[in-house]
Amino acid sequence: MSDGRNKLSAWNRFAALLLAIVWTSAGLFAIAAGVVVGHWLAIVCGLLAVAYGGLWWRVVARARLLSRQDGLAPWHPVERPSRSDSSSR
Repeated sequence: MSDGRNKLSAWNRFAALLLAIVWTSAGLFAIAAGVVVGHWLAIVCGLLAVAYGGLWWRVVARARLLSRQDGLAPWHPVERPSRSDSSSR
């Protein structure tokens, strides 16, 4: 997939921003409620929600959809060969 197909419009980026805010806020609330009440499952769900919200924040920052590799290992950037490297073969 080329980067041009994954670019987000302003409206899609705004929707991604709303999703990032909602998922991060819900996750933080679940973590706080889990700590207060003492339910570890709420804390785990909250951590997962914050992580998912973090992926949406990354979509907003990059203004493009994430690939599976970006979502599964966001700390490991994928190096794609440049066009000049592939044309020399």
